[in-house]
Amino acid sequence: MKSTGSKHLVAKGILGFVVFATCIMPGFVVQAQNLCKFNRNVAQGPLPPPPPAQAVPPYFIWAAGNAGDQSTVPLQHSGLVGWTANIDDTTFAQQTQAAIANGGAYATVPLVYVFGECFGGGMIDDLQANIANPMSIVTAAFFNQRALYPTGNGTDFVWAYINALGVQNTAQKLAEQAATDDPYGWGANPNPARNGETLGAETPEYYSQAGGDNITLQRPAGEVNNVILWAGQPELVDDAQLSQLITTLLAAGYSKDNIVVFFGGGSYSGAGFSMVSATMQANNFSPTHLRVADPKDLNNVLRGWVFPPNLINPPKFLFFLAADHGCNNAFPVLDQEKNGNGPAGQHGGGPVPVGPDPWGNGGSSQLPYPPRY
Repeated sequence: MKSTGSKHLVAKGILGFVVFATCIMPGFVVQAQNLCKFNRNVAQGPLPPPPPAQAVPPYFIWAAGNAGDQSTVPLQHSGLVGWTANIDDTTFAQQTQAAIANGGAYATVPLVYVFGECFGGGMIDDLQANIANPMSIVTAAFFNQRALYPTGNGTDFVWAYINALGVQNTAQKLAEQAATDDPYGWGANPNPARNGETLGAETPEYYSQAGGDNITLQRPAGEVNNVILWAGQPELVDDAQLSQLITTLLAAGYSKDNIVVFFGGGSYSGAGFSMVSATMQANNFSPTHLRVADPKDLNNVLRGWVFPPNLINPPKFLFFLAADHGCNNAFPVLDQEKNGNGPAGQHGGGPVPVGPDPWGNGGSSQLPYPPRY
């Protein structure tokens, strides 16, 4: 999550308004385990270390058993905050693996994950343990560390990643650029320059396997692929970030038909309420592509849309980015987790207002996706 680290540091917190273990059999449906619920008996783990001494690139390289591996802390789990419920790291990874296996045509599909929320490093060990695809993962912060929203220089890790999309193309270079320009990270000279942000307040973390460093984000023209953007309880900053990311991806040649956004309550709202919904409407997205940030619906989408079986032209790539808030069962929830978004000026600028729904979606997650063939 992003939460207040001090009066001047605002972290990504939970607020109201994103081959395989052989023991998982195709078709097996992993049930939500609620492993990201606070448990005061779970140890928080050691303080995150700085990245390797050379600090180039300025992220910590994840490896099994090292300081960034959450599985070394017994019973600790991270996860993504949703609108209806959270989804823990183990469930997220196992449901993805089960969907890949069930689809039958995805064992070599490259996967790129960006976790910009608090405790994002805790997502790595579960994905690594369950999935053998070519894969690249970068996180804003360690498994036991909060991520921060923009303050003095107007940038955070997610903005740095979005800006890097216009400069870099491969997954590792994008991760490196984002870590370099994260003003809370360990980069010596972020762009823009620090303006009061604390060096090392975040420790970005990186992992890749099976050639994941070289996965390209510039995809072939006409490719059927998958983009999932997640902001479970978005702040105004998350609204602006995902809106810009959608615009950037469309400009890079991605099809609106291949982009799905799990965003708060999942409703299209009128101008002045949500930049994400306005951007999607302006670019003629189907309303089915703006979904309630609901873990059950995410699982349905993974199985039925991201990795569907029996297609003539199955998708060939997945990009997943989570903004806003994360959870960790060793850390108590903050006020915004209990009570919804903070007021404007706190927790990333205040909540995204819930506006009217002129498209008449109601619960948009009840609407099916356009079929793929």
